[in-house]
Amino acid sequence: MDKDFIASILDEYGFNEEDKVLKLEKYLNLLILINKNINLVSSKNESDILNVQLRDSLEFFKIVDYKNEDGIKLIDIGSGSGFPAVPIGIVMDKWQITLIESIRKKANFLINVTTVINSSNIKVINDRSENLAKKAGFMKNYDIVTARWVAKSDLLIPFLAPFVKPNGQIILWKNPEELKNLNGFEIEKVHNYIVKGITRFLVSIKPTENEFYGRVNVSQN
Repeated sequence: MDKDFIASILDEYGFNEEDKVLKLEKYLNLLILINKNINLVSSKNESDILNVQLRDSLEFFKIVDYKNEDGIKLIDIGSGSGFPAVPIGIVMDKWQITLIESIRKKANFLINVTTVINSSNIKVINDRSENLAKKAGFMKNYDIVTARWVAKSDLLIPFLAPFVKPNGQIILWKNPEELKNLNGFEIEKVHNYIVKGITRFLVSIKPTENEFYGRVNVSQN
């Protein structure tokens, strides 16, 4: 993996620190190695992994409310190969990051990642989100809930809502055609960006008294 390329991408988002570059390099090298046997990401090309997966993950910081705060608790649902939660956990090492992955092979990969990068702020749970959502220690316990390219929004949000604190954020990665599935949910803002010529969207949804349902109010940046 091209260490200088990783550093240049981190620099674009204001995180170009040597220890963060090294941890990302270790994570991505392990991802490429394990991806030969387990389908973690569709692309086998290192440049695509950096230009698509890593950039896609770091766009999170263009919409999140808590970038300058320590001690933030984030839970990522359907973590798969670790994007976006592992890069977020690496650059925000004072946040507490929880990855939920129901597939054992993928969860084991993520556990190996935390060992390889010597992370103390990232933990992995091999379980389904619906099994955890109403358990003590999970329900209404997180400032941020993320889900990247996981299920249709109208089906997904009811599984995410129980995790988020009042005034917290749910952040979703969506293609343009997916935005119509957000009708009926209270949207705080939408951030659009381009990855390899393709327009994508990050959507921030905040909890409301009617539990995420109500008039849609969208502001774009």
